[in-house]
Parts: sequence; C-alpha cells; structure tokens
Amino acid sequence: MKVDNKALQAMSNGGEFKSETIPLAAVGANTVKVQQMLDRVGFK
Repeated sequence: MKVDNKALQAMSNGGEFKSETIPLAAVGANTVKVQQMLDRVGFK
C-alpha cells in the first residue's frame, strides 16, 4: 500500500508500508513472557 506521508516515507524507504502479519492477540498473549525474558537478560 502506498502512503502519502513524509514521516512514514522517511522511515520506510519510499513510503511502501508493510503491515505485520502476526495477529494482535498473539502479540498480547506473549507480552508477559517477553518482558520476563528481557528482565532476565538485563535489557534496559
């Protein structure tokens, strides 16, 4: 999908927006696990 937005174009090499294919429910379901992993490795 082509987007007419200068900020998006600057971030996405010409404005070609690629949407995420992972369902949002799957992302939300793993938030706690990801945070625990980041805490364990000391990510700041």
